[in-house]
Amino acid sequence: MDWEPTQEAVTEAIAKLHQDYGGEEAFRASVGMGEGQEALLRAQMVGNLKLDQLLNLSYQDIEDPAEETLRSFHQDHARAYTKEGRVRALHIFKSMRQAEDREGLFKECCRVRDRLVQGEDFTEVAQSFSDKPAEEIDLGFFKRGDLMDEFEYVAFSMQKGEISPVFSSYHGFHIAKVEEIEASVVRPFEEVREEVSKDWWQEARDESLKKVIQELKAQAVIEEIEEAEEAEKVASAGSSGEDPTEPSAHGH
Repeated sequence: MDWEPTQEAVTEAIAKLHQDYGGEEAFRASVGMGEGQEALLRAQMVGNLKLDQLLNLSYQDIEDPAEETLRSFHQDHARAYTKEGRVRALHIFKSMRQAEDREGLFKECCRVRDRLVQGEDFTEVAQSFSDKPAEEIDLGFFKRGDLMDEFEYVAFSMQKGEISPVFSSYHGFHIAKVEEIEASVVRPFEEVREEVSKDWWQEARDESLKKVIQELKAQAVIEEIEEAEEAEKVASAGSSGEDPTEPSAHGH
C-alpha cells in the first residue's frame, strides 16, 4: 500500500509502547534492545502502523448485518448460546480419614441408604449422619465443572428424586439425591441479540484479517518474483557486456 505514517505518528506510537512497559528503560530490558537499534524499532513500527491502517480500511468495507443474518448466525452457532444444564442435589458425606474400619463404614452408609430408599427424609437423616454441617446438605444448583468429577458423574446420570448408590472419592463416601434438574437450552435470539451481534462482528473482522494476510503474502511473492526477474536481467546484461542501465540497441 502507498500510505505511509508520519514521523510524528511513529514517534507517538513508540512513546506509547514505552509507556505500556513502564518506561523506555524497562522496554529495552524486556525486549533485549541495545543501543543503536532505534532505526530498526522505527522501521518495525512503520510496518505495524501500515498494517493497522490496512486493517482499518478493510474493516470499513464490512457492512452492517441484517436482522436475518444475525438470526442465522445464532442458529449456526447455537452451542455458543446454550445455557448449560444444571442439577440441584442433596448430599451425605462420611470421611474416611479417621475411619479405622473403612469396610464397616461403607456398610453403615449402605444401611443409611436403605433407609432413604424406604422413604425416610433425606435432610433429617443427613443432619444426624453426615460429617458435613447442615448448611452443606443442600448443594444448590451446579453445572458440570463446578464440583469434583466423581460427584458430578453420579449426579448428572440420575433422575429427579433418585437416590444414588454409596460411592467413594478421595475424601470419603457419598450419598446423593437429585432434587431438581434443569436441562440445557439454547437461549432465544432476543435474549442474546447483543452478544450475537458482537460475535458476528468479531468473526467478520477475523475473516477480513485473513484476507488481508493472504493479499500481503501474494504481494510479497509477486515482489520476490519481480526482484528475481530484475536480478536475472542484470546478470544477463552483465555477461553480455551490456550496460543494464542503457536502452537495448537491438531495436535500432
